[in-house]
Amino acid sequence: MAVRVRSVLTFIGLYAALSLVVGVGLLMQVFPWHPRTVTGWILLFGCALPICAAGEWLGGLVFENRFARRLGSSDDPQGLSWARVAYGVIAVACLAILVVVGLSSFLRG
Repeated sequence: MAVRVRSVLTFIGLYAALSLVVGVGLLMQVFPWHPRTVTGWILLFGCALPICAAGEWLGGLVFENRFARRLGSSDDPQGLSWARVAYGVIAVACLAILVVVGLSSFLRG
């Protein structure tokens, strides 16, 4: 029983530390904006880690598939591929539209 409690406390401590680091990073990205209520601060630091993890997963899903790999430059593997850049811009725009539509429908009730 003591081992289980200790592992749970270790997980909570690691989660809190990582959320603090990621939350500070998010605050730096949206510098003038910051939460003004206690609930906002709790949501920021509580949701920062899962949101960033989901973003990394989604980025890997979008840019590490067969189609995206084919868009790379065939002449120079390290070179800039404008097709890949356009693909990224379109993918991010579509995702942003989905998020805005989803959030607006969720917030309206």
